[in-house]
Amino acid sequence: MYCGQENQGVVLAIGLELLMISGLSPFGE
Repeated sequence: MYCGQENQGVVLAIGLELLMISGLSPFGE
């Protein structure tokens, strides 16, 4: 398993995508 910054980047990427799908992110409608 990854740890440190690399793992954090993956979590952030998934989180941002979930936010965009949910429409809560200012980047996606």
